[in-house]
Amino acid sequence: MLLQPAFFEKGAPPLFPVANRKYGVYFHFPWSEEDTVTISLPNGFQVENIDKIKPVTAGPVARYESQIEVNGEDHSIVYHRRFFFGGQNRLYITPESYRELKLLFDLVNTNDNLAIAIHSTN
Repeated sequence: MLLQPAFFEKGAPPLFPVANRKYGVYFHFPWSEEDTVTISLPNGFQVENIDKIKPVTAGPVARYESQIEVNGEDHSIVYHRRFFFGGQNRLYITPESYRELKLLFDLVNTNDNLAIAIHSTN
């Protein structure tokens, strides 16, 4: 069975689907998101694998990091996710810098769709 712990973002399409832009992108304000989700595993199930998620950074402008911990005492998975964008008030992205912006958000989207395999021990 596959479990996607970043369920707030699960299934969200890429924010920037096109490869190139004629005009720049302007964000009205910087923002940050922080989520902590605890998922209790059913009795008789355990985590099969957890891939390590590498942080994604764009210098002081943006950072995405998440981590997954398995708590054996209460048989749960704890997922932490932190993301900020707009550091140093870098809110306008020129058409020439758009590819880097798209790459950043594509990596965030890929990491948000990480699936954890769990299986029955019975």
